[in-house]
Amino acid sequence: MFPQLVAGPIVRARQLLPQLEVTVKPDQTDFDAGLWLIAGGYFKKVVLADNIAPAVNASFSGGLGNAGLGWWLVMALFSAQIYCDFSGYSDIAIGLSRWMGLRLPENFRHPYLASTLRDFWQRWHITLSTWFRDYVYIPLGGSRGRASRAVFALFVTMLLSGLGHGAAWHFVFWGFVHAVLLVVERWGSTRWAVSLPLGARVVLVNTLILATWVFFRSSSMNQSFFILGQMFSARVDWAGLSLVSLNAWCALGVLIASEVLAFARKEAPLHPTSRVAQFRLAAMILACIYLRGPGSAFIYFQF
Repeated sequence: MFPQLVAGPIVRARQLLPQLEVTVKPDQTDFDAGLWLIAGGYFKKVVLADNIAPAVNASFSGGLGNAGLGWWLVMALFSAQIYCDFSGYSDIAIGLSRWMGLRLPENFRHPYLASTLRDFWQRWHITLSTWFRDYVYIPLGGSRGRASRAVFALFVTMLLSGLGHGAAWHFVFWGFVHAVLLVVERWGSTRWAVSLPLGARVVLVNTLILATWVFFRSSSMNQSFFILGQMFSARVDWAGLSLVSLNAWCALGVLIASEVLAFARKEAPLHPTSRVAQFRLAAMILACIYLRGPGSAFIYFQF
């Protein structure tokens, strides 16, 4: 099970061990589903994430500088990169497992379609989120009893989640900020947000997610606060965005278009049902992967 053990999805014993106790021969359904997951995962990683990565890396290495509002576009690119990188790996691992006759749990469910922050964490790295819920949040008291106890459990859970991604203050602060936002969302006076149209709530949540990703991607707290200062300044300087290649803009556009389509279809599967249409789409995906060439290492391998 090397495809899954490196970075997830995190599989519980009760989910995996019963499957290993019986011999299951993969059928055509497993082959088809696995093929789509593997091809789609490599497409996300090699064609989308790896075309965005150079612009993001150059920006955080000092190339963008005092770009002001331009940093919002860079963070949008990073949001797309990290999602395609993380979910692409998970899809490949789940697809390879289907070819082995094994079923692994879903790990990402269109997280940027979330209308609340809680909803986001129920869609992002689902198996890790549920692991922290079951082994940290609930044992600390969870939502049982007083609100103060639940707030304490939530802060510990999110701080450990941040620390689990790296022994650095900016990761810990990333978890802290999410804890604050989740507390405000759950116990604060946010009725005005609930009254907003669904699309407006999705935009609001994604704006908060973009801002918090700064702490996750930065190399230090100083860099994080510098970038946030630029994002919330009135300065408009797009010159640094020349670092962003056409490939990166196209990759971001493809991801946004696919998410919008998924939203319009109520998150139904996007792959066609016709065998001929499936063959054509699979050929196009494989051609894109081949023409893009070898990709870089998965981001999650560093954690």
